[in-house]
Amino acid sequence: MTAQIPDELQNELPDLTDLTDLTDLTDLTDLRLYDILVFDENSQKLVPYPYINQPTPRKLVMRATCLWRQYIATFKLTDAKEIVLIKYDYSFLANDALGFEPDYYNEKLCGNYWLVMRKNQSLNSKGFLIPFIDGKMRNRGDWISTQNAHEYLMVIKLITNLHTMLLNH
Repeated sequence: MTAQIPDELQNELPDLTDLTDLTDLTDLTDLRLYDILVFDENSQKLVPYPYINQPTPRKLVMRATCLWRQYIATFKLTDAKEIVLIKYDYSFLANDALGFEPDYYNEKLCGNYWLVMRKNQSLNSKGFLIPFIDGKMRNRGDWISTQNAHEYLMVIKLITNLHTMLLNH
């Protein structure tokens, strides 16, 4: 699989610039946003977040394998520890002849979800799963560090199993 371009995350939370207490990564700018996941009650799995505002279908034209979704989403981590969807940008290629304008939104994400952050495009890069409860980011002590793709998949399976267990009791 071709390495994928990550989404953009604008950080307005000044105390997240230093992550040296958690990892050898120097700060949040060393990490890239690759997904936002929620637990789906029906499938009993972690699935992509169900945004109210979706990308415009006519703008989703396959132009590069480095971005199979055909857009880059921009999010903002606010000083209130909330995530806001800012835009979908379709012009990720420097010489994009199609010229689609971005779709701008101000959608605050709600509920319980996880940010999937990795150091780079490699599935074997270090990263974090960052939990949000009721739309608010949890403290750094609740973040789950992963060293590679195998560990990431094991953590996802564990989170899914724990969530299912809690629902059944």
